[in-house]
Amino acid sequence: MLIHDGGVSGEVLRLWRAFHAPLVALAVSAAFAVAARLFRAELLAVAAAGAGVAAGWYVVGDPSFAAGPAFLGTRAGAHRLALLAGLVLVLTVVAIRFAARRGFWPPLLLAAVAGGWWLTGGRLSRPAAPEAWLPALVVVLLVLVMGRLILAFPNEPLRPVMASCTLAVALHVIGAPWAWTLLALTPGFAALPLLASAGASGVAPLAPAADLAFVAGGVMLAAGRLPRGGVAAGDIAALSPILSLWLLPHLPARLRAAGRAAPLAVALVAGGVGVAAAWLWMRLHR
Repeated sequence: MLIHDGGVSGEVLRLWRAFHAPLVALAVSAAFAVAARLFRAELLAVAAAGAGVAAGWYVVGDPSFAAGPAFLGTRAGAHRLALLAGLVLVLTVVAIRFAARRGFWPPLLLAAVAGGWWLTGGRLSRPAAPEAWLPALVVVLLVLVMGRLILAFPNEPLRPVMASCTLAVALHVIGAPWAWTLLALTPGFAALPLLASAGASGVAPLAPAADLAFVAGGVMLAAGRLPRGGVAAGDIAALSPILSLWLLPHLPARLRAAGRAAPLAVALVAGGVGVAAAWLWMRLHR
C-alpha cells in the first residue's frame, strides 16, 4: 500500500523521516533486551544499547535517509560514527565477558583513545599531523569525563537518556543541523531499555555514554573553537550534558517534594540548566 503525503499516513511518514535514527536505535535495543530476557543471556542485554546506536547512526548515514547537512564535512561522517559505535559495542561485550571485575575504566579508556584518533581522521598508514593532537585530546577527555559521570552510577539508567536529550536540545537551540540533533538523540533512545534493567551490569551504559561523547566531540571539531583555544556556541552545546550530569547529585535534596517523580524532575531540571547555558551563550554573543 502506498503512503501518501496527506492525512495520518503522511504525518507518520513525516515523523519517521524526522526521527528515523533514534526510532531505529530504540527498536534494535529493545529487541536485544527482549531476547536477553527470553534466553537469559546477559551478553545480549549488555550489547543492546550499543547495537541500537550503531544501527541508528548507520541509517543517518544512508543517503536514502538524508536528514540535513552532512556531519563532520561529509555525508559519510555518520557511517564513520557507526563504525566507532560498533567498536564500542565490541569493547563492551569483551569487558563484561572477560574482564567484568576490572570495572568500566579499561574499556572506557580504549574507547576514548579510539574515538580521539578516529574522529580526527586517524589513519594506520601515516602518523597524525601535529595539529590533530589537541583536537584528539579534547575528544579523549570528553569521553572519559562523560563516561565517568554516567558509568559511576550504574543504578541510575536515566543518566544517559537525560544527557542525550540535553545535547540534542542544546544543538537545536544553537541552530545546528537537524542531522546533528538526530545523532545526539540516538544514544538516549538506545539507552531507554536500560531503564527496565537497572543495575544489570555496571558496563551496560558504556556504549551510550561513549557514543554520546563522540557526538559532542564531533560538534566541537566541526563547530567549536575549544580545540583551537577559543569558545563558541558549539563548545557550550557539547559541554551542556556534562554540566547537567554534574548537577544531578546536587538536586535531589531540593526536589524531594516531587515524591516518586523526583528522579524525573531532577533529570528535567538538570537537563534544562544545560540547555539554558547554551541558550544564554547564544543570547550574549549575537
